[in-house]
Amino acid sequence: MGKYADYYGKYNQLGVIGDEDMRRYYLANLNCLDDNVGRLLDTMDQLDLRDNTLLIFFSDNGGSPLTAADNRPLRGSKYLLWEGGIRIPFMARWPKKLPKGKTYHHRVSTLDIVPTCIEAAGATVPGELDGAGMLKAIGQGIPAPSADRPMFWRFQNQYAIRDGNWKLVKSNNTTGRQLSSRFLDGPASGDRPQLFSLEDDVSEQHDLYGKYPDVAQQVEELYRGWWESMEINE
Repeated sequence: MGKYADYYGKYNQLGVIGDEDMRRYYLANLNCLDDNVGRLLDTMDQLDLRDNTLLIFFSDNGGSPLTAADNRPLRGSKYLLWEGGIRIPFMARWPKKLPKGKTYHHRVSTLDIVPTCIEAAGATVPGELDGAGMLKAIGQGIPAPSADRPMFWRFQNQYAIRDGNWKLVKSNNTTGRQLSSRFLDGPASGDRPQLFSLEDDVSEQHDLYGKYPDVAQQVEELYRGWWESMEINE
């Protein structure tokens, strides 16, 4: 088609391509990804690297609302700070060190990847990193050292904070383009943030801001302190 921008503008949104065709197009891309991850794993086996190689796979954000990705039961998508935009698939494999075929039920972050790789290499993890090594935690099925730390996101005019199971989020409801039928929306908030208990409401459908105003204020203060500490504001 020529330039990538031409392809992206034509096929990365509904219009020329319809909802159902977009879904098939998206699944074809996932199938291609799966095939090529398989090629990587096969090569590792051929080079006898399988047992002592830490392999980590994750996506950079939730599925796009424009390409028929299905993030349900999570609300929202890429470009937004609802769980559908920031909660992602995360897998790790190291046959020599990690348990096989286990689901790890505790919170981790991509901030944990660098310290985990440093830990895997046998080096000392610097104390100033935001994340923490998680090999021991995954092996024992216990919370990682970073699991209790608040997490912060900021994207354009949006921000979100997770503190324990509480999440305060000020995010757009749409990206301004036509959305696929698989996009899960939620209650509008107007100009204020919304508060959710992710333990009870992972789909972010029940805003608790009015019910727990003190919690909302405490979590928002965490965000303000974090944002003021960023070098971008100095």
